[in-house]
Amino acid sequence: MKRLFFILLVVFVAQACKEIPPTIPMVNTGGERKVIMEEFSGAKCVPCAGAKADIDNLLSIYGENLIVVTIHSTAFPGNGDPVAGSKYDFRIDEGAEIVSMLGKPSGIPAGFINRELFEGETDRGLNRQQWAGFVDQAINEDPEMGMNMTTTFDPLTRELTVNVTMVPAANINGDVRLTLMITESNLIDKQETPEGRVEDYDHDHILRAVISGVNGDKITEALTNGAVIEKSYTFTMPAEDGWWVADNCNVVAFASHFDGEDLTILQADEVHVGD
Repeated sequence: MKRLFFILLVVFVAQACKEIPPTIPMVNTGGERKVIMEEFSGAKCVPCAGAKADIDNLLSIYGENLIVVTIHSTAFPGNGDPVAGSKYDFRIDEGAEIVSMLGKPSGIPAGFINRELFEGETDRGLNRQQWAGFVDQAINEDPEMGMNMTTTFDPLTRELTVNVTMVPAANINGDVRLTLMITESNLIDKQETPEGRVEDYDHDHILRAVISGVNGDKITEALTNGAVIEKSYTFTMPAEDGWWVADNCNVVAFASHFDGEDLTILQADEVHVGD
């Protein structure tokens, strides 16, 4: 009996002394990169309705590997304005600041894919006929870091907490920024389309707020291969008033270069508020 007790004690001590490795995100390769597409749109923009159909098709192909942020901005007067009598005005100040940072496209709809200036292109802003090819190209590039994100949301205080973990897959030099955004879908309002005005159009992936600095927050830690870098943010969501419905909101995070002309996004993640 004593021998059995001794064996059990040794097993218990051995198990108790085992180190539990930290949970860090996997650095995925071979098409597992997540790609951000920032689409500039407008409620008065007739072609933008067709662009949404293009985006829905791309999302059906690439699923969670493609993250869409649709931005309405005062930088595009006319087409970018809300339709008269709309319930909502999707334009936010951050939208104009993002346009200024990325470079204003000649018109909308325009898509910025991973904020990358692709070979052979003179502008980052791409027309809808180019989206499918460049999204596929970007998704099939090996990611330079792993990233995952968790959120908690208190429905009483409306406080949202976001935790982001990043793990570089190689040494990354230069100014690298972390950007966090909130998007909202299922916003029903007016939209001009080729078939005329639709009163109950479903607006999705609409940029509602930028939690970080608009240009991102500089990552001060050394981005060395395998380092685990964690960041936490809190944001109080405005009271629900037809929009800011938590169940319709997602948090989008991405790390990107911020070195002169190089604004390329390294990796991204998207989670539902509260997941």
